[in-house]
Amino acid sequence: MSTDKTPRGTKSSGHFEWTIKGEKFYTDQIYIWHEGPNIQINGYFDFAGPNQKIMTVLIDRDTPGEEQTFDPPTWLKEVSYQADSGSAYAITGKYTATLNKHTKQYKLSFDLLFGGGLSIQCKLDVSE
Repeated sequence: MSTDKTPRGTKSSGHFEWTIKGEKFYTDQIYIWHEGPNIQINGYFDFAGPNQKIMTVLIDRDTPGEEQTFDPPTWLKEVSYQADSGSAYAITGKYTATLNKHTKQYKLSFDLLFGGGLSIQCKLDVSE
């Protein structure tokens, strides 16, 4: 998974938001990248600005649609959050995904605990 702040992939449209400690962040740029059987979705808040934050999701395109426990590296491979203070990676939680590889419409919601005790809730509905 890319850890730099340079976007790669296809610029996409849709809705990608996350909540940290009650504060909502709405992306202003979304990029989707395909890596073998996986889909990487990057959401950027304050794109190229001084307060840039990035949420990155790496998920298998064949992920079943029911609610699941986050258990990397099964279906949801990795979720990371990057800000000026550094990076954090998801370690536990629940998620639900609906991925339509034919229409290239991807929906995902999760409530995950990240390293350092950071809890993040996310909803995304994006398409290529």
